[in-house]
Amino acid sequence: MAKEDTSTVEAAPEAPRRKKLMVPGIVAVVMIVEGVGIFGAMKMFGAGPGSAAAMESIEGLDEETDTKDVEVQIAEFKALNEKSGVTFLVDISVSARVPADRVAEIRILLSNSRATIVDRLAQAVRSVNANHLKEEDLATIRRKMKFELDKVLEDETMITELLITRFQKFRADL
Repeated sequence: MAKEDTSTVEAAPEAPRRKKLMVPGIVAVVMIVEGVGIFGAMKMFGAGPGSAAAMESIEGLDEETDTKDVEVQIAEFKALNEKSGVTFLVDISVSARVPADRVAEIRILLSNSRATIVDRLAQAVRSVNANHLKEEDLATIRRKMKFELDKVLEDETMITELLITRFQKFRADL
């Protein structure tokens, strides 16, 4: 009898390999079908890229300002920037776009306050961090210079756009 008990107790047959892969295979197929369905729905119902409203308004402004604005040389100067512990000598030339009907007025103001303008623009260059000297469009320096010019000229509408026509920086502490 003891022999019969051991022979009747056998290991359960293992599930075939095919059944083990069935559940992950079904999940993978469902995910692929779902992805294809979402992609197809987006292609079918998606509107595609639209034109940017801001770009259209900028194009309209460019045409308008090109005919009504005149470029006027503001100043050429050199300034030291020691803000970050590294000394840079910045050689800079600044111009501005002004309305054509105000060119004579701005030239008189520039000639009357030339030293003040150069001082304030140099102060703007000296006050920025070295990271701002590395900006491609020099937006921070432009903004500071425009602010200082608006204060000196006492009119925010006189300068339409500030142009930095030359900007060279050199390490001066070597």
